[in-house]
Amino acid sequence: MDERLPTAAEAVAAYLRDRQLGGAPRQSIITARASLKLLASAEPLMSIIIRNLLYDRCATVAPNTAIGIISTHRTFVRYCLARGWLLTDPLAGVQAPRKRDPAHRFLTPIEAQKVWEAAHDLLDKGALILLGHGLRAGEACDVRRDDVREDADGAYLYVRTEKGGPARLLPLDAAEARLLLSLPVRGAGVLGISRNQLWRRVSRLGRKAGIRLHPHLFRHSWALHWIEETGDQATLQTLGGWRSDSSPRWYVRSALERVALRRARQAGVGLFGMKSADAQSDPPTP
Repeated sequence: MDERLPTAAEAVAAYLRDRQLGGAPRQSIITARASLKLLASAEPLMSIIIRNLLYDRCATVAPNTAIGIISTHRTFVRYCLARGWLLTDPLAGVQAPRKRDPAHRFLTPIEAQKVWEAAHDLLDKGALILLGHGLRAGEACDVRRDDVREDADGAYLYVRTEKGGPARLLPLDAAEARLLLSLPVRGAGVLGISRNQLWRRVSRLGRKAGIRLHPHLFRHSWALHWIEETGDQATLQTLGGWRSDSSPRWYVRSALERVALRRARQAGVGLFGMKSADAQSDPPTP
């Protein structure tokens, strides 16, 4: 055990530094720092403080977010236990909430066309091309000019997966590749903008098209469209850069639910149907 125990802030800093040195993805470090932000402001590293601050941190977020925060705290606690900075596990017995499926919204083909028509400059169109191929916002901002490539079969995009998975390849048509390469050079990234700037651009395009937009909505819509068109969950997982199959399974389930809804509407089968407006009264008694 160290002669002097670190403060909570020092322990958090050491944990984040070691994760970074261990090769953890940048976005993973950012998420962990946000999860531990209350603990990083505390002075003594004590079990009761860790437990109380975890409850405070989770009290203001959605259940799915709380699951991730608790997981980060568990990893941090194991890190401290291994170094003798804690003698007991302060999170023993802490139960994470049950994960809930988010109620994602999807762009219809008509809405997607409206968004494309609202993009009047090349940078907006370049951003839509990248997001329309299922890239996360950070991945789209990280695409470089030499990531737009070509082989014997045509153009493709080399994508560094944001959440730590292997890099992946996505097809581009020739017009998309030409547009991306025609963008003015504004830094290392082909778009030359930050994630926040991308969010603002997408939000502005949404207002022009009369649709509430955020960058990740394109990823949800792309994944659902892929499943509805191909039914190929395994390829979707590879193209989307998911390490587990839980997200692809969710899109399969969403696609099946939408098919069931369409079929039910077409069939018009129901035990009790609402009468039309001109037939609301009971039939006359003979």
